Amino acid sequence: GRRGGNRNWNAYAPLFRVWPMRGKSPLAAGFGQAYPAATYPVERFDPELPVGILCGPLQPGIADGYHILGLDLDKAMTRAVLEQHIGALPPTLTSKGERHLYYFIPADHPLYQRNKAIVIDGGALDIRPCAGGYLVEKGDWDGGYDPMRIVELPSHALTALAAILGEKRKRDG
Repeated sequence: GRRGGNRNWNAYAPLFRVWPMRGKSPLAAGFGQAYPAATYPVERFDPELPVGILCGPLQPGIADGYHILGLDLDKAMTRAVLEQHIGALPPTLTSKGERHLYYFIPADHPLYQRNKAIVIDGGALDIRPCAGGYLVEKGDWDGGYDPMRIVELPSHALTALAAILGEKRKRDG
């Protein structure tokens, strides 16, 4: 049977660029880097399958000058652990019990260069700020799907994330 909340992918298309998924793999070619502005025709979605939400640029005319940053918290990484490292985060659109967090970031910020995965205190943090990075959703939005809840990532958190990534780059050389 169905799990989760809103499985009407039509609701996502006005804001997000979306693509049907099987597990964590795109069902059709062209998702991500090759077609960063693409959105799969929502009328062709199977509501029983998850959807990939492409991070980076939004649909044209929506939040111009900003991109969607997706944060994927895995293993021991929780919002509380993340906040210990980058500071307090404002409420925003989340899913999977605050394991996926969506924020706006300025399109010209250096963080918007490539997708990254880092380990902090035994927890994994996948940072998806650019085209080619996506989060897989099954409709299990925390508090329901409401894209109006997405807010800009505070500058202190953006600066701290960039610093953590810079330190990781120095260590990994």
